[in-house]
Amino acid sequence: QDASLSKPIALKYGVDHILVVTSDYHEARARYVFEREFAGTNVEIAFSIAQTDEAACELDLEALKRHERDALERLRRSDGKTSRTY
Repeated sequence: QDASLSKPIALKYGVDHILVVTSDYHEARARYVFEREFAGTNVEIAFSIAQTDEAACELDLEALKRHERDALERLRRSDGKTSRTY
């Protein structure tokens, strides 16, 4: 949703570079969505990835990683694309 909400704003104000800051476990899906959303525009997308300190993290990282993989796979299927690594 961040990509689809930011696109009209970026285009309206002539933004030509966007920096997406996300977590390492969310990177693949964020990259897929932003690159798909901004395809065909002159907006350059860059990514800054925060590495998760798994030893200090209190979240269920395995569940989050599974959720991200599944969500990305659903996006790819809905776009008619086969699975591949990003």
